[in-house]
Amino acid sequence: MTYVFQGVLAKEDLTSADLDKNFIVRAISTPGLKSGIRFASTVGDEREVLDCLRGLPLRGEVLYIRYECWGGELDHIEGFRLLDGVVIEESRFSSEDGDDPDSLFLSVFQGFGIGLGKDGYFKPFKRGYWKANSV
Repeated sequence: MTYVFQGVLAKEDLTSADLDKNFIVRAISTPGLKSGIRFASTVGDEREVLDCLRGLPLRGEVLYIRYECWGGELDHIEGFRLLDGVVIEESRFSSEDGDDPDSLFLSVFQGFGIGLGKDGYFKPFKRGYWKANSV
């Protein structure tokens, strides 16, 4: 079964945000991040994504990302950075542009200042991490 994460990763603490049931917010203890907001269900095209993001209390620089994997192998990654809720146009990335998804993942995360373990493990992309009572 395909695993999809779609949402934002933030350097600021967004856990006090009062969000509706379409979003799940969590504190993240990975170096370089303080919180994340996951879409409760996947959203289609970029216009829909931007509509969803407009309603979020985004401050500072955040990373919107869509991450898809099958059986532990990264199939696709895409996204962009936002600064105070506005897309930074030159920050767009997508593995559909011919980049290797794993290399692109590492490059984007390192460029955003997210600390990953030696093996590139990122706990918030593990199944079950975003359930209401998981830690």
